[in-house]
Amino acid sequence: MTNGRLLKLTAAATAVLIALCGCAPAVVPGDDPDVPDVPDTPEEPDTPEGPDMPEEPQDGITLTSVYGGGIVPIYGDAVREYLTAPYEEQPEVLLEWYNTGEGSLINQFIAFSWDYTEDEAPYTVTFSQNEDLSEGFSFVTDQESLSVGVFIPGVTYYWNVTSASGAQSATDSFVPEDLDVRFVTVGGLDNIRDLGGWRTESGKSVKYGMIYRGTQLNGYANGPTLTDEGRKVFEILGINSEIDIRTPGVDDKDQMSNLTGGSGAYLKAPFYAYTCILPEFDQIYPTRRNFDERVPLSIRAIFEFLADESNYPVYIHCNAGADRTGTIAFLISGLLGVGYEDLTADFELTSFAGAGRRWRGDLTRDDLGNGVMQDDSSNYVAWDKMYDYMLRYYGTPGGTLSAAIRNYLSSVCGVSADMMDAVCDIMLED
Repeated sequence: MTNGRLLKLTAAATAVLIALCGCAPAVVPGDDPDVPDVPDTPEEPDTPEGPDMPEEPQDGITLTSVYGGGIVPIYGDAVREYLTAPYEEQPEVLLEWYNTGEGSLINQFIAFSWDYTEDEAPYTVTFSQNEDLSEGFSFVTDQESLSVGVFIPGVTYYWNVTSASGAQSATDSFVPEDLDVRFVTVGGLDNIRDLGGWRTESGKSVKYGMIYRGTQLNGYANGPTLTDEGRKVFEILGINSEIDIRTPGVDDKDQMSNLTGGSGAYLKAPFYAYTCILPEFDQIYPTRRNFDERVPLSIRAIFEFLADESNYPVYIHCNAGADRTGTIAFLISGLLGVGYEDLTADFELTSFAGAGRRWRGDLTRDDLGNGVMQDDSSNYVAWDKMYDYMLRYYGTPGGTLSAAIRNYLSSVCGVSADMMDAVCDIMLED
């Protein structure tokens, strides 16, 4: 992440149409249950003036939210402040936001509205990256407004509205604000985002629309449950397969099949998070924890799954989409060459998402708690300590994090070089 990141437009191309054995830590790292409130729908922007204004047809549907090709904010103020702050200053933003008790800011969406005197619902609202609205996607609603949160940052979109009788509005356009992070609003779920958008050490960017990280889908312990509206969003995203990293019969509500609505495969690959993926980890105090012996089999299975392009787009999750999901995102994105500061940003964004705090360490201490944010009977969060262990035991002096992860995946998990190369070829832009 660069200091003072500027809003920018990118031309990222994506796809919008678009086992179980061994010992475990004594305490299962869980998921923080604190869930802040979801923010109100953002206010619609003032109608711009100038040549980019769409021309409304006579006696047709009138768009009342007109963006005129402009950049539309999609990040809450605190998220924007966090993403544009230097790495060293991001903890201050997290602490200030946490102490103010503001609501969840990660379900970012754009509001659209229109008016039609004939009131001929339902209305079909179509979006596309093409001006003629071809190869797009649509929503059907009985209302004269709609909020949508699936857009790729920095890409120009076109949209219009068609009534039940065929009356149409003019076509408007907009560009979602671009800070490299794509949040996705999915009915019934939270903490959903795309692993794409980040720049890597090679100079390439990670493709959008390939891997989505998020919460559970089936309501374990009264948690998030995918709704029909959410399933429509998954259909638009083209999500095909599912990787579930929860423990069977413990915290997965006995899920054993793909619930995304896609026709692809379902992989169950459980493991415990953070330093529990490392054989060198063996802790007695303050809580007994050690290496999860299921790790080699599960992580190898995940990378073998990701090396098969027919499985994409993939939805990967635990329950809160925070700890175990954060750990596998660290391994995937780190292998691709995303730097540690950006990996940390992706991890800490969960703090704004209704899944409780997820910090690089204990931000209330000068030593960051040696990279451990929490270690008690309710949860274990050790992001920076995991990073330290990865470099210490699998890195080389002056070497990169991606090289250390590659060494770890090979030597501990048996992931072949061909598998790793295939994942990189699939996930990185040319």
